[in-house]
Amino acid sequence: MMDNASMRLKYFRIAGRYLNLFLFDPLDFLNALSKKGYMPLAKLSSKPFKGKIGVAGPIAKKSSIIVDINTEKGIIGLLSPDISMVLEEFNEIEKVIEEDLMINLRPYFYEVLVEIEIFSEDDPLRIFKNISRNIELIRKISDILNHDSQVFGIRICSANSVPDSPNWFDIEIIPAIEKPSKAYHVYIVFRNTDKNKIYDFCSNLEYKVKELISTLTNFASQN
Repeated sequence: MMDNASMRLKYFRIAGRYLNLFLFDPLDFLNALSKKGYMPLAKLSSKPFKGKIGVAGPIAKKSSIIVDINTEKGIIGLLSPDISMVLEEFNEIEKVIEEDLMINLRPYFYEVLVEIEIFSEDDPLRIFKNISRNIELIRKISDILNHDSQVFGIRICSANSVPDSPNWFDIEIIPAIEKPSKAYHVYIVFRNTDKNKIYDFCSNLEYKVKELISTLTNFASQN
């Protein structure tokens, strides 16, 4: 049952990849962030004459939010365990770039990376064992290996795109390795060219994850 399940958000990062971030000056960006209350995490070298500064990694922090950039790949990301706060701040960061640095951003895609641990009264190993009973493929694999087998989780992805597509999702649900009879680990990659779809996906994210686990549990009870 999921009613008494507890959930812990272990990782949440939203990022944008932009086609014109080569125009970007990390020093100017860091100065603009400082005016918005961010503390620098990196000491950037001086800009060379007619050159650019290459930066990859965290550069500033405010409260629980860490800002990272990768100038070579054109990526700006925000990491925080507070989903609503980091989504709001991501909009502000884009506004800083467009208004303070006067760069009209051209997004290629947006992406969220999520890791969640969710505890359940139902043993995840038993759930997947029950699901495996009616999967003919698992029986054939067991015969080939001459050893009883079962699925150890489920992984689903976008049906009409490929992993390096700007529109892609990948969701993996497995028993937690260190406590497989007590909890699930859920890993999510969700990428889209439309930022609104990213934000829609993140709304009520905890509810959606609980519904996924409930669906697995209900399906297992039918087998």
